[in-house]
Amino acid sequence: MFSVFVAATPFFGIPILFIAIGLFSIMLVHEFGHAILVNHLGYKVNQIRIFPIHGHCSYEEPYSPYEDSIIAWGGVLAQFVLFVPAAAILAFFGNTSFGSINVLLVGFSYINAFIMAINLTPGPGLDGRKAWRLPLIIVRAKWTIFQLKRKKILK
Repeated sequence: MFSVFVAATPFFGIPILFIAIGLFSIMLVHEFGHAILVNHLGYKVNQIRIFPIHGHCSYEEPYSPYEDSIIAWGGVLAQFVLFVPAAAILAFFGNTSFGSINVLLVGFSYINAFIMAINLTPGPGLDGRKAWRLPLIIVRAKWTIFQLKRKKILK
């Protein structure tokens, strides 16, 4: 995909190259977000691969659905780290005098937010399928603890 954008640069100008850099950066940051949480939970990252329209972080199978859900949130949280400063710069200062920088800011804010929203849908192959199990897992755990305390099995 990156090579297509580079080849299109003479026809569409430098901003198309910055679109490619922005999209590639968003995908890379997303996959590194998964990798950071995988390492934090003590598992091994096997590889990170970036494909034309998506990426994949391959890692050891987590011990529990809870950890799997935590890892699923890692990608979107990492994207959010890109989103906040880009959106803040656009909100407080508006466009810069550099068109290519504006393209990156729009990519890291609006387009990034759109990608986060799509990725959090519970569709096949998207993080939302695993990520949205987390609230239910937490509620079930709290309910179990409540029941165990009520029956005086736990103090």
